[in-house]
Parts: sequence; structure tokens; C-alpha cells
Amino acid sequence: MIKLCFPIPLTWEESLFEFCETLLHTTPFSEDMGKGLWLNLLFEREEEKESALLKLTSFWDTLNTVWETDHSFRPEVTLIDADWNTKWQEFFRVIHVTPNLTIKPEWEEYRPENPGEIVLVIRPKNAFGTGTSETTQIALRMLERVVFPGCRVLDVGTGSGILAVAAEKFGADHVDAIDNDPDVFENIREHLTLNACSKINPIHMDFQQFSPDEQYGVVLSNLILSQIKHLVPRVTDFLTPEGRWIVSGILAEQEALFFEMATKYGFSKVDWERSGEWVGGLLKK
Repeated sequence: MIKLCFPIPLTWEESLFEFCETLLHTTPFSEDMGKGLWLNLLFEREEEKESALLKLTSFWDTLNTVWETDHSFRPEVTLIDADWNTKWQEFFRVIHVTPNLTIKPEWEEYRPENPGEIVLVIRPKNAFGTGTSETTQIALRMLERVVFPGCRVLDVGTGSGILAVAAEKFGADHVDAIDNDPDVFENIREHLTLNACSKINPIHMDFQQFSPDEQYGVVLSNLILSQIKHLVPRVTDFLTPEGRWIVSGILAEQEALFFEMATKYGFSKVDWERSGEWVGGLLKK
């Protein structure tokens, strides 16, 4: 197994955690190495590590711009015992997202505490798609409010598929789950099986090439702003007249920039929240 680690400014910790979960599909862990805070990532394959390095370098530049700083990106790579992968289980416990929505790793025992409570079962792959991130939880809370029995849902950048699974559990009749990363689909299929899902259609495709046969009652996008800006012009055509767009993954500092784009394409805010450094919520046409 390959370990990628690098020192980070304390003020960047939440942003980097969210970026790693959302864009790299892996959850890092932080350590005080006696020389400041370091972020650690684990990868099974060399190509995964190289892809992560490219994306991290670009995002690092973005953070320097946002924070008006000039921090150097100094990654270190080491090989570690493959048995370390089992130690990831220590980081994952039952998460209560709302009183009626709970996420649990497959090895944890849990009995629902409320009538009608939905329990999403996850199988982390090197902390893959765990639902612990603030942006995922924002999206889940919004999803709980707007999905209705029989509606169609589009999940753009589905990652581990956790939002798509939640959409089906909330009553969606059909869920298209799109991602352009081929490495995510094994974990998506595992989550469909673990949660007994039958109404989710995983699609390996770039969103720009996607052309649906019907419109959707809900479109989901838990993505960073640099990706969302390419999504905004097309979302309005994909939604029904009464449809809702769930957006998450936007840094609080970028909120005004996002709404400038969204307003340009005819969207208005329905519901909105902030969690840590991140914002997200519901929009309508």
C-alpha cells in the first residue's frame, strides 16, 4: 500500500479533508508529526497516487489564491504494510445525519432508534465514500426534504453512490448516478447490494456528454465550484418545472461567486445552510 503525506496549514484542514473525500474519493487522516500538522492518504495502486497528486497540486494552488498565501506543497510518498488497510475501521462509526437518517459501516451493529429511520450501509475502501464529510451531510439533509415517492433523481459525480442510495431509500423511483472516474463503480455496486437497491442506474460518463430521455425532479451535485461552474448551464434543462437542484461542496468564501453564476442561469435559493467552511442547499428554477 502507498502512503501519501504532506504538511498542511491548520486553517486548510477542513477544506483539504472535504476535497479528498469529494474529488479523490478517499478520507485522509491527520497527524501531528512533531513538525506541524500533516495529512495522510492511502492508495492501493501507483496510478491512484499519481492522479491524486495532480488534483491536489491544482487544489493547493486554489487554496493559496483563496487565502492569499504562498504555502508550498511538499508531498512525501512511502510504502507501508498492506495490513494497515484493516486499521481504517477504527475511523468509522455510526453517524446520525438526521433523526430519521443514519449511516453505518457494514461491520457495526446498529438497531434503528426511531420508527421509519433509514439506515445506509457503507463499505469504505480506504475510507471511500463514508458520509462523514460536511458537504455529503448537507446534501443528505436536503435530499431528505425534497425527494418524494416516484420522482426521478440525477446524481452528478456520484462517487461511492451514497447519495444515490439515500435517494432510493427516500422513495425515488429512478436514480441515474453519473461519474467519469472508472474506479468508483466497484464500490457503487457493493453499496447497491448492501442496501438492497434496485432503482439506481450507475453511468460511467462525463456529464457534458450526458443526454437524458426525461427530466428529473431532483438533481444532486456534491462537487467543488470549479466543477459546478461547468454544470450550471445544463442543469436547468434537466429539471422539471417544479424540480430542485441540491448543491454542496462550495467553500463559504465562494458563496457569492456561486450565486452570481446560479442567478445568471435562472436559479434562486430555496434553502441554504453552512457547516464548517462549506455551504450548500436547495435551488429552484
